[in-house]
Amino acid sequence: PVPDTISSGPWILSGPFGIGLTATAPSRAARGCDSLVGGSPVAVNPAAGEIYWSSWGDDPLIEKAALDGTGRVPFVRDVGRTSGLTVDFKDGRLYWTDIDRLTITYASLANPSLQKTILSSFLQPYGLSLYGANVYWTDWESKTIERANKHNGSDRVIVQSNVDNVMDILVYHKSLQDGWNQCGVDNGGCTDLCLFSGGQTRCACASHYKFVAGR
Repeated sequence: PVPDTISSGPWILSGPFGIGLTATAPSRAARGCDSLVGGSPVAVNPAAGEIYWSSWGDDPLIEKAALDGTGRVPFVRDVGRTSGLTVDFKDGRLYWTDIDRLTITYASLANPSLQKTILSSFLQPYGLSLYGANVYWTDWESKTIERANKHNGSDRVIVQSNVDNVMDILVYHKSLQDGWNQCGVDNGGCTDLCLFSGGQTRCACASHYKFVAGR
């Protein structure tokens, strides 16, 4: 699950074909984006009302959409199979590991053509997270968790050794839970799920619930 620190619950990969938002009860969820192809790591920018994910099809790419599933567009096309998508809220970037090209790269959220590969010497990178001035990642081949400077990949060190096949790595800290959108006030007036699309909110029902009177 990928936490949404403002809205109704965490975003999750809902099987191999869609992305959904859970409510407080794990059995209750709403679908956001469908027709996905494999992989599909997810990153959320709740203050901007955006969600990012990767597709691992014949032509891998990173896509984005509003949190209500509308406005789906390609974000970055020239990538291999990407994993560990992580939003840098402070500097307005999206980071990822490329498990085909064995790199860690970031792109500007405002202009995804502005990209920089900060690390390219890996055995098999996979999970990725960010805290402060550093990125943290897992390497399946070297069985390590490592960190380096998020701007240029300098000061690379091993944080933990002898860890096997770590799929994901997450940092939980109040500094990573800043931001605001309209869903943060009285759940946007919704009784169940509140979805923010960057300019407005939309109420939605979890699975097996009926939408009544706009709430």
